[in-house]
Amino acid sequence: MQGAALTLGSGGAITPLMLAAYLPTAVANTAAAVVVFRRYGFVASLLVRQGEYLVWHILYGNVLHPALFG
Repeated sequence: MQGAALTLGSGGAITPLMLAAYLPTAVANTAAAVVVFRRYGFVASLLVRQGEYLVWHILYGNVLHPALFG
């Protein structure tokens, strides 16, 4: 289950487990965007965000998650 389903399944609360699963990826992605922004500029940092969106929300959410967890 991904974010919305986990939140709804827990009665709308964000549990410590959900937060522990989300924070490392959020911090890492933000740090990568900051480093790329400082080295290559604004458009490059947007591309980092779009790449993360492509992998996490489109590939994982629509292809890998259903294949792995049915």
